[in-house]
Amino acid sequence: MKRDDYDDGTTNTKLLFVVTTGLVIIAILGCIGLITIISDVSFTNSSIVFTPTLVENQTVNTTQTVNSTVENQTVIQRSNLTMSVIDVGQADAILLEKDGVELLIDAGVSMKGSSASKKNLIDYLSDREIEHVLVTHQDYDHIGNAEYVLANYNVSAFYDNGHVHTSQTYENLMDYVAENDLDYSVLKTGNTLDIWEGVNVTVVSPKRLTDDVNEDSIVLLVDYDDIEILLTGDAGVSVESNVAKLVGDIDILKVGHHGSDSASSDDFLKIIKPEISIISVGEGNSYGHPTESVLSRLSAIGSDVYRTDVDGTIVVETDGFVYSVVV
Repeated sequence: MKRDDYDDGTTNTKLLFVVTTGLVIIAILGCIGLITIISDVSFTNSSIVFTPTLVENQTVNTTQTVNSTVENQTVIQRSNLTMSVIDVGQADAILLEKDGVELLIDAGVSMKGSSASKKNLIDYLSDREIEHVLVTHQDYDHIGNAEYVLANYNVSAFYDNGHVHTSQTYENLMDYVAENDLDYSVLKTGNTLDIWEGVNVTVVSPKRLTDDVNEDSIVLLVDYDDIEILLTGDAGVSVESNVAKLVGDIDILKVGHHGSDSASSDDFLKIIKPEISIISVGEGNSYGHPTESVLSRLSAIGSDVYRTDVDGTIVVETDGFVYSVVV
């Protein structure tokens, strides 16, 4: 037997050592590669997280970056809520509409030039459906055209405050509601109107009825995401404290009682702080509305004032986050 043919065990040991060393080297190289990949991924994720900050600090290609982001996302179309404070003279008529469904709040007739007042309302509503009608209270300058609207539009629901009132106009209106089997609801504080998806319409007054028909006006808070609108009818100072506690800071105010001194107290306005205030009022009215003191208080809180006697019908449109005013 040759010496080369003889295996004393060292050959197998050497072979095992070589194989083991190779495996260790492969494992080390694999770990290095894995660490490199993880590092690259972490860096990429870190860049994505901080992209908005980088965009905010750049002026070049900002628009392109924003557009690129939008293209990679599902864009949800939002429908607008529109409020029209209709020029009906020394009276109130406000139309809210969204998604093809409409709520008319008051349908008043101005005692001065009532025929023109009615014509303005009818013309503005000519191509509408009007499924819901709400009267804030029973005065003629808020209900004068209400029966006409019920009879000539697709009204299915009627709302008021349930106040007993003896005027023939209101009695005729309620007779029509009963005879035509309309869905009739008496509203009080805490009630809500489920009319539009995403829009909360809440009654913040009256909590209970008194002997004062103006103070018993239905006060509505219309809340569409970030935008809040307060509609006050002819409610005055005696209810404003409670209303302010319930609504807090708002965006848009329909000024109470046509800008009379009986409403819009200094304390009330300082709490609700409307960005814009809208006054439904007749040109040259005998009441002196809006009064200089109310206008001064609105100015003092920095509210922009719009008036139907000056601006005509005033339209507010909002997507729930921003709003525009058209006169």
